[in-house]
Amino acid sequence: MFIYFVAVGPGKTGRDAIESVLRYKEPESRLIVLNDTKKEFLLDQAWGDIEVFTPNAIPAKYSQTKSTYGLLYLKKTMLLDFAVEKYRKASGYIYLDDDALLIREGLENLVRDLFISNPNVGIAGAYKISASDGSPRDFRPPAKSFRNQINPLNLVRRGKGWFTLRKVISRAKSNGYEMGEHALGGALLFSSAFISSLVADSDLTSLAWADSNIPEDSCFALACKALGFELLDFSAPADPLAIKWRGLTAEPEELIKSGKYLIHSTDYSDLMTGEEVLAFFRKERNR
Repeated sequence: MFIYFVAVGPGKTGRDAIESVLRYKEPESRLIVLNDTKKEFLLDQAWGDIEVFTPNAIPAKYSQTKSTYGLLYLKKTMLLDFAVEKYRKASGYIYLDDDALLIREGLENLVRDLFISNPNVGIAGAYKISASDGSPRDFRPPAKSFRNQINPLNLVRRGKGWFTLRKVISRAKSNGYEMGEHALGGALLFSSAFISSLVADSDLTSLAWADSNIPEDSCFALACKALGFELLDFSAPADPLAIKWRGLTAEPEELIKSGKYLIHSTDYSDLMTGEEVLAFFRKERNR
């Protein structure tokens, strides 16, 4: 059994991401929606038995924090803590942004084999190799964010968060961490061993992350290395995932023909409009 989770942000419904998971997941796998819409999340009765997790244990002072940064990381760790407690026999965790799609059956088998063959891997996805052309990804922008956050000038403003981040970076560097390294957060695969260790670690689930100005995918990568796990490419051009920051890595027809399983992003496509992309894959799901 795998746990899928889809984060739905303000102004979004997540419908296509949710329905893609329901169409192609194994029957015993579960789907949890992270409600980050800042309002009640309305479920479609046709979706059946899925769960909605709304992170309520966030202090009001963080309500205006940019949610794609440390606050979103914290919300996801809260959902994962809930999932670990409820589904103790999960084989792994598969994450989708609300503009990602599952586009065929069988991903769970690949992920199961991946983590069995690589027990030291905590996160797999679009890591060091670009899904579009195989070129190296650039970790300098998030590295700059980390260095700004741990600058001594930020000590007074961030307080506990400053000390927590420096401590976790030190832990990660002892395991070979490269500042800023990460796998793109649009869609990610997490091992059950990594997630179980993550939610049990008070440094990595502290409220001190809530005002961090670091992208949440970089926070997950830092946590992964701090716990002694590795990241792995699974979205290079020949891999089963096709994860890009903005737009698609290829035409929708080519993504199907080339055997891709999980894609990102259906927004910002330079190949066709976002709605055209979604309409194509809706038609595929209904075949």
